[in-house]
Amino acid sequence: MRVALFVTCINDLLHPRTGQAVVALLERLGVEVDFPDGQSCCGQPQFNTGYRHATEPLVRRFDHAFRDYEYVVTPSGSCAAMVRDNYPRIGAKAAAEGRGRELADAAALAVPKTYELTEFLVDVLKVTDVGAYYPHTVTYHPTCHGLRMLGLGDRPRRLLEQVKGLELRGAAGRGGVLRVRRHVRGEERGGVGGHGGRQGPQCPRHRRRGGLHGRQLLSAAHRRDAGPAGLARPPGSYRRDPGQYGRERAMSGTYLGMPDFPRAAAAATRDTRLRANLTHATHTIRDKRAKAVAELDDWAQLRAAGAAVKDRTLRHLDHYLEQLEAAVVAAGGQVHWAVDADEANRIVTRLVRETGEREVVKVKSMATQEIGLNEALAESGIRAYETDLAELIVQLGDDLPSHLLVPAIHRNRSEIRDIFRREMGSWGRPAPEGLSDSPAELAEAARLHLREKFLSAKVGISGANFMVAETGTLVVVESEGNGRMCLTLPETLISVVGIEKVVPRWQDLEVFLQLLPRSSTAERMNPYTSTWTGTTDGDGPRTFHLVLLDNGRTDTLADTVGRQALRCIRCSACLNVCPVYERAGGHAYGSPYPGPIGAILTPQLRGIEGALEASLPYASSLCGACYEVCPVAIDIPEVLLHLRERVVEGGPVTRRGARTVLQPAKGHAAERAAMRAAAWAFDHPGVLRAGARLAARTRRLHPRRLPGPGRAWSATRELPAVPAESFRDWWQRTRGTSSERQGGAK
Repeated sequence: MRVALFVTCINDLLHPRTGQAVVALLERLGVEVDFPDGQSCCGQPQFNTGYRHATEPLVRRFDHAFRDYEYVVTPSGSCAAMVRDNYPRIGAKAAAEGRGRELADAAALAVPKTYELTEFLVDVLKVTDVGAYYPHTVTYHPTCHGLRMLGLGDRPRRLLEQVKGLELRGAAGRGGVLRVRRHVRGEERGGVGGHGGRQGPQCPRHRRRGGLHGRQLLSAAHRRDAGPAGLARPPGSYRRDPGQYGRERAMSGTYLGMPDFPRAAAAATRDTRLRANLTHATHTIRDKRAKAVAELDDWAQLRAAGAAVKDRTLRHLDHYLEQLEAAVVAAGGQVHWAVDADEANRIVTRLVRETGEREVVKVKSMATQEIGLNEALAESGIRAYETDLAELIVQLGDDLPSHLLVPAIHRNRSEIRDIFRREMGSWGRPAPEGLSDSPAELAEAARLHLREKFLSAKVGISGANFMVAETGTLVVVESEGNGRMCLTLPETLISVVGIEKVVPRWQDLEVFLQLLPRSSTAERMNPYTSTWTGTTDGDGPRTFHLVLLDNGRTDTLADTVGRQALRCIRCSACLNVCPVYERAGGHAYGSPYPGPIGAILTPQLRGIEGALEASLPYASSLCGACYEVCPVAIDIPEVLLHLRERVVEGGPVTRRGARTVLQPAKGHAAERAAMRAAAWAFDHPGVLRAGARLAARTRRLHPRRLPGPGRAWSATRELPAVPAESFRDWWQRTRGTSSERQGGAK
C-alpha cells in the first residue's frame, strides 16, 4: 500500500521528529510512504482568523500535491479536520459567489482520502497493536478536532492500550485546550485544562450534515428561503452608572461603555473569586444536563426536529407572525410592532402610564434586558421589580446578568447574603435579622420580600419562551413560580417577545418542551409551564398586550449562515461547556447574551462596527463543544468563522432592511498584511523551504518572546526552539529526493 504523508507545516518546521516517527511506524507496518514536496499548510491560520480568500490557494495546492494518491495520512487531527470539514465550505462559498466549482471539486476529492493517523491505523490497516513499548505512566487528552470534527472516538485509546508497559491515567473523556485570540491568551496563566466537552450524545463529525402595519419588519430579502470602547472597570465592579456610560438605544442602554472583549476578559480572568464561582456552577450544571439528556434514546432525533421546526418557521416568518397577530387579537389581546429598542421602550412605557401605575413586576426576560427596558421605565418614573431570584440578586446588587439561565452565577452565597442585608430594605421588605448564607434562608428572604409585590402590583411584564401562531398562545417556562404569579395576578400583562420565538403549531411544543428543560435546568420538565391565550373574563389579567420586537432580527434573518442563531431557545447549554466563558465570565461579553451564543448573536443584532462587537466572534477557541450540546443544532463555530470573515474582509450585509457593503474593520491592517504574506509563502514551497533553512541557521539568535502583535501570544509561553533540520530537509537527505509529484514547487 502506498500513501502520501501530509506532515503539516508545524511539524515540518518545528517538530520534524513527529513526521520521522510516523514514517518509521508506517514503513514498519509495510506501508510505502511518499512525501509530495509540493505540500504546504492546510490553511488553518488564515481560515480560523477570517481570511477565507487567503486560504483558497492552499486548497488548490493541497489538491495538486495529493491528487494522485488514494490515501493521505497526517499526524495532525486539526489539519485533517481542516481538510475534511472546512475545505467543502470554502469550495461551496466560492461557487456561491460565482467563481466556479474548482475549489468545490478539489474539496470533494480531498475529503474521502484524508485520514488522521490513528483512524488510518485502526480503520484502514486494521491495526491496534503496533508493537510499541513504553514503560511509563501517561495521560491521554482527546483533542477537540479529533473528538468532535473527526469523530475519532476510542481509536487513539485502543492503540495506547496495546503499548507494552504503558499505564494510562486520567483525562478519559475531556477534550479541548483554551486557544483564545490576542490579549485573552495572555491572561490565562498555567493549568489550562479541558472543558468537559462530552456532554450529550457523540456526534460523528462536527458539521451540520412583509410589510406589516406600515413597518418593514420583514423585507423581501428576509423572506427568501435558505438556498470608542470604554475603559475596563476594576475586577468584580460592574455597577451601572448611566451618567458615566450613557445610553445606547440600538441594542441596550445597560451595556454601553463596556470595553471590548479582550480588555474585559483581562480583568475578569484575574478575579479569582469570580472564576471559582463560575467553575463550580458550570461544572455542576453541565454534569446534571449530561445525565438528563442521556435518559432519552431519541435525543438526536428531537434535536434534529427542533432545528427543522425553527428553520421552517424562519423561512416563512412573515406568514407565521401575521397568523400569530390575528390569533392574539381574536382572543382579546392587542399586538404592537417594535422595529427597535427605542420603539419597544416607548410602547411599554406608554402602556404602563395609561394604567396610572408607577410600579411593575417582571418575569425574567432576555428581550427586556436587550432593550434596556428597566432603565427606560426608570427614566419615566416607573419602577420595575425583578421577581426571578437570580434577577433579584442582580437588581439589588446594581449588577449585570452574567448567564442566560442563572444571571447571578458569578455570585456566591455569602455575597448574596450581604446584598440582601444591605439592599432589600431600600426596595421593599428588608431582609430578616441575622440572615445567614443558607440557601433555604436566602430563598425565604426573597419569598417574603417579593410576596408584597406580587399581591400589590397591577401591571406585569414578561417575555415568552414560545409563541404559537395557530392559537395565539404564549408560553413561559420557569422553576420558581414567580412567573405564574406575574402572569396571573396583575390586571394588565405586557409581554415583550422577539419575533423569532414564534412556532407554527401547538404540536411543535411537544419537541421544545422536551429539549429546553433538559438542556437548561437538567429537568425532565419545567416545574412551571404557563400558557395563556389573550384574555378570559374572571381569570387572569383583564388586558393583554404583546409587543413583537425586531431590533436587528430581520437583518440577521437575511444572512443565510448567521440566521441559524435565531433558532436559539435560550437554554444556556453552550455557556456551561465553553472554556472561554468559564474563565472570562459573562460580563466580558458586554451584552445580555454572553457565551458562545452571545458571540454570534450580539454582533448580528448590533452590527460589528463597534470595537466590542467586532471582538466577540474571536471570543472562542472553536473547540465545537457548544455545537455538540446545542439542543437546536446551531453550528456556532461555523457562524463565528463567518463573522470573523465579515470583520476582517467586510462584505455585503443587511442593515435595517437595506443591503449595504461593510468595509473591513479597523485595526487589522498589520494582521491582514501578515496573513496575506503567510498565504503567499505557503503557496510557494520553495520560499517556505528557504525560510525554514534560514530560521534553522539563525536559531541561536531567535528571541524568547515575540514583538508587536505577537507579544500577547508569547507573554505566557516561550517560543518553540527551531530544530537544526526541517522534516523536508531530513526527507531529502535520507531519501535522496521527494516524490515525483512535486506539486508545483517554486
